[in-house]
Amino acid sequence: MIKKLSILIVVSSILLFFCFNPIVILTEKGYDPIDTKPMYKGDSLNIIKGFDFETGNWKMYLVIAKSDMSSLSIDMPDGNVFETTDKELLKEMQRNFYLSYEKSDVSTVESELILIREDKFVLRANIQIDNNLQGIQHQSFGWLKAIRKNQLSMYFRKFNRVYVPVIFL
Repeated sequence: MIKKLSILIVVSSILLFFCFNPIVILTEKGYDPIDTKPMYKGDSLNIIKGFDFETGNWKMYLVIAKSDMSSLSIDMPDGNVFETTDKELLKEMQRNFYLSYEKSDVSTVESELILIREDKFVLRANIQIDNNLQGIQHQSFGWLKAIRKNQLSMYFRKFNRVYVPVIFL
């Protein structure tokens, strides 16, 4: 009886730990096919402008890397995986998601932003959301810096925290 209770406590503790620190398994490795045009430092760019959030099923995930947890913007809730399926929020982001092209790269950005339509990745980029600097590191464009303070975190704090032990994306 004691042995079964001990096993139950250990298994429950492990599941509880992973509900608050989920494992994210990315099943698709591809990146988005965004058309690029010549850009100049300081140009404004909206990487979600061309998506039609009116049709189809959309999900956006924010996966915060462990290394970014200590410097995360203070207006972000606790947690390391967040999601939204709220099309109105996605459309609001789309209207205001203009970033400044910096003609550089930031190699230390480890958190990820993933946009999925009908279970297919349409956008995948690294993202930084700390108190001093917010922006997106994109494969096609490099570093895209937020134009206004807390420009990104003001939307991501509206996402729902994911409490599932293992997430397959």
